[in-house]
Amino acid sequence: NNTPPVVSITSPIKNSLYKPGPDTLYSCTATVTDAQHSGAQLKYEWQTILRHNTHEHREAIDNAVNTNTLIQRVGFIGSDVYYWLIELTVTDAAGLSTKDSAKIFPDHSTGGDVTPPLISSVTPLSGATNVAVGTMVTATLNEAIDPATVTSTTFQLRDAGNNLIPASVSTSSAQITLDPASSLAGSVVYTATITGGASGVKDLAGNALTNNYSWSFTTAAVDNIPPTVISVSPASGATGVSNGTTIIANFSEAVNVSTVTGTTFQLRDAGNNLVAAAINTSSGQTTLTPSAALATSTVYTATITGGASGIKDLAGNALVNNYSWSFTTGAVTTQPPVTIQSFTTKTGIAATTHSLTGVPAGALLVLASTADAVVSDCSVSSSPS
Repeated sequence: NNTPPVVSITSPIKNSLYKPGPDTLYSCTATVTDAQHSGAQLKYEWQTILRHNTHEHREAIDNAVNTNTLIQRVGFIGSDVYYWLIELTVTDAAGLSTKDSAKIFPDHSTGGDVTPPLISSVTPLSGATNVAVGTMVTATLNEAIDPATVTSTTFQLRDAGNNLIPASVSTSSAQITLDPASSLAGSVVYTATITGGASGVKDLAGNALTNNYSWSFTTAAVDNIPPTVISVSPASGATGVSNGTTIIANFSEAVNVSTVTGTTFQLRDAGNNLVAAAINTSSGQTTLTPSAALATSTVYTATITGGASGIKDLAGNALVNNYSWSFTTGAVTTQPPVTIQSFTTKTGIAATTHSLTGVPAGALLVLASTADAVVSDCSVSSSPS
């Protein structure tokens, strides 16, 4: 029940026309569906063909899902007939294929294009606020633009002090893009300007944008405040700390989980031996859990690493300096000797006394009996109780 793919080229526009002008890069896109196969199981073959009178010039096949093709604006001199044919063949995993095509013709209509281009839309929007500092600036015009006229002179971005922002510019059909060389500053008003007139941006027929076009936007505030440690547990200088303790540090803000590791958060004993531990981070709190009980009556020092290789907040700001604090675990508490007595009312045998040492407080005392013992006939007591 396999059926071939359904293919429809969406760009270039079928049977579209081009005016005289420089070579232009056209996007090649299509809508493709297949009832039995996923997109990963489909093979794409784009091919650009120049038809010249009764023969053709085929270019290499491109297997990308979406691609671009360079169209030379030929066919305006002499009586030879030219047009471009863009073909897409899609083949599914079962070997069934479908081909679609789009033709592009030279426009021989009289008069030619004498209409200047217009700005259709821009990003960021004029007056926009809280714009990301990593934004690119784009403008979309109502027709394809001559890439040679879009330069760092005709498309510029300046800050509130009128300083030119270093950037690269590019053109794709009707869209021009300005990509700053580095992140913009936060909380700053920037103004983009596209130059019009004889020395400005032009369409493919050479018509210039009538006037300069400018718009402004404001970038978002940038977090450049480093995190700080606001509290720790156990407290610095604490004594008698349980040898089963976990070590906790609370920060002034959420920290980047990937920067909190066994290297940037460590616990060491008085001999500077690293204590094996698991590290966990939740928002602005980091926890170090030793893999085994700590030694008693021992000074331990916890260290959180700062600086470029240390713990950072979500904006990438690092803890300024290493942060260390120490605490001392408690000593072993010796319990008094324990004696327990057991007796049975069944046999009348006198009570038996068992003396035990080193029994911790709260221990559970268990009497083992023979299988025929009756619970109500048995009792256990201890001193201390």
